[in-house]
Amino acid sequence: MSKQQEVEQLTVKEIEQLTETSAKTLRAYLRRNFTRAEERKNERWGDSKTHKLTKTQTQALVKHFTKQEQEQESA
Repeated sequence: MSKQQEVEQLTVKEIEQLTETSAKTLRAYLRRNFTRAEERKNERWGDSKTHKLTKTQTQALVKHFTKQEQEQESA
């Protein structure tokens, strides 16, 4: 799958491999940009096939971290 293609729901681990960004960094981005209800605060972010991220979260992560990667290459 090309990084530029429309992405579906993925796990954090799949996005980690796709963008070559650590899962810790991805989860920090999710906490800052996709706040959750108090009762969901201690749940894991998309760590398994049964707990995939939403399509919106997946697309935001891939777009953000692919963009950073492209900026670093052009610098």
